[in-house]
Amino acid sequence: MPDLAVAVQIPSGKTVYFVDLNNTGLAWNVGTSTFTTFSTTQTNFANPATETDATGTYTGAIPGPAGYRQRIWYIQIGGSPASTDTAVLQDEGYWDGTHWQQLNVQATATPPVGPGSTPYIPTILSGADFSPVSDCKVWISQDSAGVTVIAGTLITKSDGTTVPFMLDSGVTYYLWAQKDGFNAIQGAQFAVP
Repeated sequence: MPDLAVAVQIPSGKTVYFVDLNNTGLAWNVGTSTFTTFSTTQTNFANPATETDATGTYTGAIPGPAGYRQRIWYIQIGGSPASTDTAVLQDEGYWDGTHWQQLNVQATATPPVGPGSTPYIPTILSGADFSPVSDCKVWISQDSAGVTVIAGTLITKSDGTTVPFMLDSGVTYYLWAQKDGFNAIQGAQFAVP
């Protein structure tokens, strides 16, 4: 039976999977049980990971024959694996068919945060010219005073977006955003459809 390899520390309760690449860049196809050319049909290449006792530590059985491997770990956002899922970690190592020898680990992104199951991605724009604002701090609260923060703080990318906040549909939330040189957004009310 193959070893289980410790994968990634992320918030507990997420659906996590990894794409397994060999030394020639081919990906393990879970449907055909062979290495094939990777495509954006993520479902064909999603190796499932299991959380250990609600700890935020995820593990996954390493598929296929012995050899060098590169694994890209994803948090599944929707109902099935998709090319829009968030890659959170990349690792590489050698699988001898029984044991995993870790060579390198690199975080690729901040994982989605929040208590819900519906992704919400805000876009922060400049009020002057509606251009995206990068490096802006963004967080979500349950109350208009901002006392009960439930997700964040995240930092916007160059396109003004963050990684997804995971929120519940139909619930009222309040968005906060702050960056030097801009008037802050202070408790903008919204609900996720």
